[in-house]
Amino acid sequence: EMQRSDILRFVAKTLAAVQKSSISTTVDEALDMLIQLNIIQNHRGHLLASATGRAAALMYVDPIDLWYLRRALKQKPMTPTIIAQAFASMPSFAIPTYVPDDLIDPIEMDYGYQTLLATGLRDWLAGKPQQPSTAFIVNPFIADVARWTSALAISGIPKSYLKSLELMLINGVPETLTELVTLSGIGRKRALDLYNHGITKRSDITKNERLSRNILGAKTYEKVKMQLDAKKGKITFVF
Repeated sequence: EMQRSDILRFVAKTLAAVQKSSISTTVDEALDMLIQLNIIQNHRGHLLASATGRAAALMYVDPIDLWYLRRALKQKPMTPTIIAQAFASMPSFAIPTYVPDDLIDPIEMDYGYQTLLATGLRDWLAGKPQQPSTAFIVNPFIADVARWTSALAISGIPKSYLKSLELMLINGVPETLTELVTLSGIGRKRALDLYNHGITKRSDITKNERLSRNILGAKTYEKVKMQLDAKKGKITFVF
């Protein structure tokens, strides 16, 4: 792990050293901030990475972003709005951006980019259609979400919570539908269709066979039924 002297030697070779006369003061201020946030720790003058610092380094995420995200998710929220605000509030997303007047039910945040990301994520997690002005921000974020959940796991957030959170974020469903999207053959659209017809749990699928067949189609229904039977220790033959 790099120590203060190593960092100073590295920074001395960068453009920042030419632009600033007191680069050592800047480095010390940065180290003090990281210590205060417990991203690094000072053990008798020796700098060590904390769990958050190691997670940020291993998963190539901003350590300060990760610190803010860990704090926002400390209570393990599962509601779309709170989760959306937690991710959007990371400092790296504090970017002035134009927010269209026709944005529906926006989550007002300090910066336009944060407002668009929070609103889009909220809609995505709630199972709503994406708005044109938020889709271009939300889609790349979702593609990278596994990296963030991995960093959170390394930093100490419970894995059971993160498993549900990742299912929600990747599939674009609220917590109530995570049980359905874990079944092969059921994605966001089918899970929402089932939910809108009163089928909210795995056991509801076979209890409402005719309705489930109409929604899923015969082939997918049989595929899902095989998975459910396998979990019960039954064997289903499909001819």
